[in-house]
Amino acid sequence: MNQRINYDILMQDALISVVKQILKQVSRSGFNNKQHLYITFSPKHPNVKISDAIREEFQDELTIVLQYEFWDLIVDDYGFFVSLAFDKSDETIYVPFSSLIYVND
Repeated sequence: MNQRINYDILMQDALISVVKQILKQVSRSGFNNKQHLYITFSPKHPNVKISDAIREEFQDELTIVLQYEFWDLIVDDYGFFVSLAFDKSDETIYVPFSSLIYVND
């Protein structure tokens, strides 16, 4: 039987695996020097956990920066929890890997 290889899905799985490994390393050791991550995701994704106020303000996409003001980074097989400072208030959010739009360092 001749099966078609779905390269798009394979590439997306590989990229998510890289992001997951980076986040696990950061959760254990933090960043070196001036390293940081920009993570853009869809707040509309059904498994994203954010406050209603943040979801209303950032309806289509939200970019967070992991560099200085984040803590309690916990990575699981499906996404990550992180606490961040948003406009002088602290928020704990959950971002599923399937909600990611863009990740950059």
